Formats: sequence, structure tokens, C-alpha cells
Amino acid sequence: MLTEMVFAKYEEGAARRNGEEEPEPWPHEDELTQVRANIADLTAAWRARPQRISSARYFEQLPGLEREEQELLAEREKRTAKPYGAAARPVRLREEWIDLTLPEKRAYIEEALI
Repeated sequence: MLTEMVFAKYEEGAARRNGEEEPEPWPHEDELTQVRANIADLTAAWRARPQRISSARYFEQLPGLEREEQELLAEREKRTAKPYGAAARPVRLREEWIDLTLPEKRAYIEEALI
């Protein structure tokens, strides 16, 4: 019910502005992709039989990579939530909803309720 209200609000806003506004892409997407690839590579090396990396080294390096990933995700969520104000919501919010992170969904709902 609440999500339908959010969709209706932003579809109405998109119709008023002819769906022309989209936020600019986040400039650190490649960096986030690289960090995620590093985590996957590190995990693959640790899980390989025989192990290509010791458990001690794996558990020493993983927290730093995960922290970097979380920082990048937080920055992306903060940046993408801001420009998605009532005047700049994407036209396809209903289709994109399932792929949004929880903080992004919260930002949409909060904006719709204000």
C-alpha cells in the first residue's frame, strides 16, 4: 500500500516534467566494482584447494575490503538519494524498486511522506 503511494507520487511528478530529468551517474561505480572483484578474488583464493592464501592473510585483508565497500555504498546511497528529490525522480521507479537498496527505498518513502 505504501509503495503504491510512493509510485503514484513520483509517476505524477514524472508526468508533470515529461520524464526528462535523470540524475548524473555516480563517479565511483568503477571503484566499487573493483573492490567487489577484489573481495571475490580474495575469497576464491582462500576457498581454492589447495588454498592459494592462508586463512590468517584472508581474515586480515577481508575486513579492510569490506569496510571500503561499505563506505563506497554509503557514499553512493547518500549521493543518489539526494538528487532523487520530488523534481528528479526516475520515471521507471516502479520497475527499479526491486533493485534499490533499503536506504534508497527509505529515502523515496520519506520524500513521498513529506
